[in-house]
Formats: sequence, C-alpha cells, structure tokens
Amino acid sequence: MVGKLNQIITVNTLSNTVDTGGGVSRSVASSFDLWAYVENKTGQANFIEGQRQAEYDYKITCRWYAAKEVTTAKTITHGSKTLKVQSVQIKDEGKQKWQIIKCTVHGGN
Repeated sequence: MVGKLNQIITVNTLSNTVDTGGGVSRSVASSFDLWAYVENKTGQANFIEGQRQAEYDYKITCRWYAAKEVTTAKTITHGSKTLKVQSVQIKDEGKQKWQIIKCTVHGGN
C-alpha cells in the first residue's frame, strides 16, 4: 500500500471570524499535509429516481497519525479542489494503521 501513496493532500481546520460589521467569514486556522492514495469515485455515481446513490466523490487512503487527526469538521485540499470530509474509518493492519476518508466536492470547484 505504501507505494500507492503518491499524492499529497492538505487537511485544513477552519475557523469562523466575525468582522466589525457582524459578518462571519471562514478561514483556515491550521493545516497539515499527508501522502495519500486518492480515488475519484464520481464516474461511478448512480441516480435512481433523481436521487444520487453514492454518498461520496473521493475515497482517500493514508496512514493514520495520532497527532494528525482527520475529522468530519475538516476539509481537504487536493489539487485545486476543496473536499468536505463525510466519514473517516480507521483500519488496523498489524503495525500499520490506515484511514479511509470519504469526501464530497465542497463549494463550486
């Protein structure tokens, strides 16, 4: 599996900031990079009666690190796309722990 980790993703923690006019804007509070194997699942999206059946667009596999936590409250930048984390599954394989992250495209990109 290690040989397939050929792309870098950036995991972002967002924070809300209130400006002087009372408006709220979101900005990246912190981020970290991970080597990952990214699978695009959008070509397999099926629709039944107008409802999309696939709950995610991308499946990302990367090593699990206790200090680099990925949660559904975070976003992932992959190339020019911003992805919203839908679910995170930890997979234990002997000495290695992996995380399977399922994401959807976030925003207009």
